[in-house]
Amino acid sequence: MDFRDLAAKETSDLAVRLTKAAQAAADLAAKQVADEAQKVADSLRGELQAVVKQKMGLAASLKEAQAQAESLRGELKNASDRGETASRQLAESRKTNVALEQSRDQLTSARDEHAKARTALEADLRKVRETLDGTNRDLGAAQNPR
Repeated sequence: MDFRDLAAKETSDLAVRLTKAAQAAADLAAKQVADEAQKVADSLRGELQAVVKQKMGLAASLKEAQAQAESLRGELKNASDRGETASRQLAESRKTNVALEQSRDQLTSARDEHAKARTALEADLRKVRETLDGTNRDLGAAQNPR
């Protein structure tokens, strides 16, 4: 195997390794994004269920509003606290969403760069193979003059 064959094989192997590494990084980032999104969705779903239960309780308490005015003021304060908590969590979710969108953009850029690099490597590999084929023909012609 001469140097050009070795260079072509090494270039091909490098392209394969780069492709595997980029795919692994993209898979890991996608899994992390999906896991974080699932955590946020689960948290919001639980909060929504809690708010629905609270609303049902308040509807029943409305019938007893005159007798339980003081109790309702306490519950209103608690609801306000939960609303502030939900507001803070919503703000955190929005920050997380921005981070996830940035990660997606970075992954898209990395994928595009990988595709460009792969295309360039394949073009270089074709050129090397064409040069090698030409050299082999020239060498064959030089060894077997007609």
